[in-house]
Formats: sequence, C-alpha cells, structure tokens
Amino acid sequence: MMPHDPSRKRTGLVAGIIGCAAILNACASTIPLPIDDAPYVGPAVRIEPGERDHVAVFTMPTGGWGLKFDRVRERFDAQQVFVTLRRPASTEITSQAIVEQSVDTRVRLKNSVEVYARIEEKGQPESGYRRVANAAHR
Repeated sequence: MMPHDPSRKRTGLVAGIIGCAAILNACASTIPLPIDDAPYVGPAVRIEPGERDHVAVFTMPTGGWGLKFDRVRERFDAQQVFVTLRRPASTEITSQAIVEQSVDTRVRLKNSVEVYARIEEKGQPESGYRRVANAAHR
C-alpha cells in the first residue's frame, strides 16, 4: 500500500478544474449568436487604436446608457467583437448631454476587428447583434 500523498489529490483537483474550464469554454464558443442583417440604428461608434488593442468608442445621445463587452469570436479574416448597449428606460431621469463610452475589444491592433452591437432596454434585447464598425489591422 502506498503512503498517503496530499499533493496527488491537489494535482488531480487542479487537473479536473482545468479540464472542466476547457470544456465550458469550448461549449461557449459554439453557442450561436443572434446576428441581424438589418441596419444598425443606435449611438454612433468609431474604432480607435488603444495601447495594444482596438477600442470601440460609442457616442451616447444622453446619460444613462450602459455598455457591456459580451465576447470575441475568431474568424478567418477578422475577429468579431460583440457588445450590448443598455438604453435607459423612458421613466429614468438622465442628463441631456452627449456621453462617450468606450470598451476594449480585446483584439490586438495587428488583427482586423468587426464590432457588433445590440441594444436592450430593461434587460430585454430589442434585436440581434448588428454590425456597427470595423477596422483593419495595423
């Protein structure tokens, strides 16, 4: 009988956690994203170079808007970035000033990027993701 070795249990536990994370990541990358071919009607967006990554800058018409990075999907010719904009509810009091919000796309400047956005109000998407901007690699 072998002596009890607690480090073997830890190694097995760590290996199990890493395996589960890899499986979950693989499953998440195959979940279809609801992409709409309709034109995007929402806050203006531009892509600027950050220190290492492309940055998507949205110009919101008022305060109260939210911006959330959802995910990146790798494609042959460009990496697709998906974000969600949260429109303030009509009952919310917001500042009547133009507000810029930015999100790091997590796509290196050496790669091309396509940004897709969807707008939601009260947690309910108004549409699927729509292509809003793209930038070539630098």
